[in-house]
Amino acid sequence: MKEEIYRSQFRLPYELYEKLKEAADKSGSSVNAELVLRLQQSFDNPDEQLKKIQNKLAVQELKAMLSEASLTVGMMNLLTKVDTQTPETAEAAEELFNSLRNRLANLGDLEQRVEEITSSIITE
Repeated sequence: MKEEIYRSQFRLPYELYEKLKEAADKSGSSVNAELVLRLQQSFDNPDEQLKKIQNKLAVQELKAMLSEASLTVGMMNLLTKVDTQTPETAEAAEELFNSLRNRLANLGDLEQRVEEITSSIITE
């Protein structure tokens, strides 16, 4: 069964329309979809809005943490390919490798942190 849609025309101040259009462009949606989303959010209860914000933050934290880990491991892999024939190069490579290893250690147990963050995502 198709959802019923009420069709209407509304008048908006042009400045408000421009802001709505800009927000729609940024989110990759139509002006109508942006308008419906924002109107619906105005009727959501504050707890629901807070849950949505918390979930977005948790996802952003996951992405940042995994990106940091991936970048660090990638740098460590590249470092293993560096020519360390001279003592200076070998020393610099070892110093950088240890620094990267510490950086990874500072991220902690990734599996546990991913589990903690994903469990904090509110599904109700």
